[in-house]
Amino acid sequence: MVEEKKYSHLAVSFSIRIFIVLVLFFSILTFLLVRTVKNFSEKDYSSFSEKVIEEDAGKISNWNEVLVNDLRIYADNDVTKTGDTDAILAWLASHGNIMSYNQKLWIG
Repeated sequence: MVEEKKYSHLAVSFSIRIFIVLVLFFSILTFLLVRTVKNFSEKDYSSFSEKVIEEDAGKISNWNEVLVNDLRIYADNDVTKTGDTDAILAWLASHGNIMSYNQKLWIG
């Protein structure tokens, strides 16, 4: 009976020590994993954001160039430089082939 108590006490003591070691081990492991994943996530997110920004900036620059080229027909015209609204509308009406459908509806 005394011997059983002794083994029971040793088993409980050993179990508590193993539990403490496991908790400590998993705590350290969790800390290291969180730190590592955080660093990689920040780097991946930064890299992804830079790529998206570069692509979007390129698209916007391209759209801007197309828009400037499309509007050059109107902006470089002598009639538009005069500021005379009636003359501009007449010029636009006479050059219907360069206008979009919405522009044609607006002019009439």
